[in-house]
Amino acid sequence: MTIPRNRILRSLLLLALCATGVAAQNTPSAQTPKRATSTPYKGDLSIFDSPGREQRLHIDRVMDILGLAPGKGVADIGAGSGWFTVRAAQRVAPSGTVYAVDINPEAIHYIDLRVKDQRTKKES
Repeated sequence: MTIPRNRILRSLLLLALCATGVAAQNTPSAQTPKRATSTPYKGDLSIFDSPGREQRLHIDRVMDILGLAPGKGVADIGAGSGWFTVRAAQRVAPSGTVYAVDINPEAIHYIDLRVKDQRTKKES
């Protein structure tokens, strides 16, 4: 009697996942000392809008790989100045959704102003 190859692979994958879960349970998280977390960037957010950034980061290629298209949804985690947020919104328009998230309230305010400015330019 032979066992199908895909059944063996599924069994090995399940075993590996179970072993990972057991290892994670043995980690003494309660005994781990607390680490300091990073603090939000408080400087000038416009530094993230440097000329040529779009070309250096190959943003169109990144959005293609992410599958951003009209009607899609995307979250910009650590949105900073909203540089990617605005570009993603243009890509998923008119019916898509972009969520911009940042731990810095000043960054969120900056993004709000930026989005309002973009809407004003679009409507003009």
